[in-house]
Amino acid sequence: CISMCVCLCISMCAYLCISVCVYLCISMCVCLCISICVYLCVDLCISMCVCVSLCVSVCVSLCVSICVYICVSICVSV
Repeated sequence: CISMCVCLCISMCAYLCISVCVYLCISMCVCLCISICVYLCVDLCISMCVCVSLCVSVCVSLCVSICVYICVSICVSV
């Protein structure tokens, strides 16, 4: 997870990063990996649903899971 990382959103919304990190996202999303593994997850199916998660260590999937959780929570609240 250094610099830019290319991500693919495939069926069942499995998120696969070239950095060999696997994340589960809701519907279609885009991932931007910069510097110290800061991920920006945007749910394209839910309007105004943006969340940011700071990934440390080896970029454990928990970071993105929390990100998605916060993202969903905000959208549900609205």
